[in-house]
Amino acid sequence: DGMAEIIAALSTHPDLYSIELNGSGLGKSGCVALAKLLGANALDWLKLSSNLINDEGLETLVPAFASSRHLRRIDFSRNLSITTRGWQSLASLLQASCICRLTTLSICGTDIDDEAIATFASALKDNTTLHTLDLSHNISITDVGWSHLSKAVCDTSSVNATSLSNHTLQSFGID
Repeated sequence: DGMAEIIAALSTHPDLYSIELNGSGLGKSGCVALAKLLGANALDWLKLSSNLINDEGLETLVPAFASSRHLRRIDFSRNLSITTRGWQSLASLLQASCICRLTTLSICGTDIDDEAIATFASALKDNTTLHTLDLSHNISITDVGWSHLSKAVCDTSSVNATSLSNHTLQSFGID
């Protein structure tokens, strides 16, 4: 609740372009306050690593991310309570049917699994805005998950598939 009050106070600063709430214990009420804040300012960079964000909190934030005109960079690293369901919700932002403005997404050390990675890979196929995806320190991703991502970035099954692969990623972080 304390973080929710701080975030609500930040909404009085419409020109705020970066918020770093790493390790602040941000939970559900903080996510609700943050979702409201996103609609009221020019926030470009949101750092939320090492918090208590779970699926419910992330699902609260995703619609606000989608409607934000300015948000370009998000860091969700080390949020270990997010499961496949939450990651799938976030991946929906990257789909071509969504108005995606994200250029940088960091989800390091989250224990994201192959099922969630498959959803990200599917969303990335037609995405033209994401330039940086950092997945380092995710030991739960197996060769199956990496194969999904590989096909999204450069599907070599045919000339046409290669041409239609995602060629906008410029930085891809893994261990």
